[in-house]
Amino acid sequence: MYRIRFPKAFLMALLRLYRRYISPLFPPTCRYHPTCSTYAMVILRFAPLWYALPLIFWRLCRCNQMFKGGYDYPCVWVCLKREEMVFLPISITFWVIPKNNSYTFNLFYHKIEFQAYIITNQG
Repeated sequence: MYRIRFPKAFLMALLRLYRRYISPLFPPTCRYHPTCSTYAMVILRFAPLWYALPLIFWRLCRCNQMFKGGYDYPCVWVCLKREEMVFLPISITFWVIPKNNSYTFNLFYHKIEFQAYIITNQG
């Protein structure tokens, strides 16, 4: 469904290593939900690298005592193609919540594009 190129795959592997080996050594301090590492994983999966890196950097800069924190879900452009709209029994790994009611429907390519928040089931 999604092709993840080498730079994104490398960054995601670094994030997995951080979450598995480094993060458990320290108490949880992230001021946001989802955590900064989950935010980075989701944004890397659904957004181009040139779009994802500034968002991740800005999120890491805001994760300190000078900012209030709270809920901050990643917001990306989602493109649903007709081939991907198959209703089979699957496990749900994320929820796509439209940001507003505006969307683009391309009749020729059978796809819908809209801006949405991505909410994951994983921590």
